[in-house]
Amino acid sequence: WACQARSGRVKMHAMAARLAREARWAEVLDACLRLSGHAAEPVHESPKTADWKVAIAPVLKTKEMARNGWIAERLGMGTLTGVSRYTSECLRGNRNGAAQIYKEITARLKRFFPFSCG
Repeated sequence: WACQARSGRVKMHAMAARLAREARWAEVLDACLRLSGHAAEPVHESPKTADWKVAIAPVLKTKEMARNGWIAERLGMGTLTGVSRYTSECLRGNRNGAAQIYKEITARLKRFFPFSCG
């Protein structure tokens, strides 16, 4: 019985931690959307490879450790492998427009979240 209770508590803590991470990711996503000027528009109406989406994805992935699947779903970017590819291309500078937006967002995000995104 004690093992089952401990297992239940561990699962509860894991679920709480996951929810806390996802809440943080959503908070950072909202800030990125505002900073990129896309907070008011439905994200799924823009192409999955729009520069602003490709710029936001690496912020969430590299600075906040968000999962590719979560990013793909929230930004309407297709598959999780696509998010991985677009993120790499942006960070390597292969997507000039996205890379520039990424630099602007990360510089401005430091004002919102001074203890991360660096």
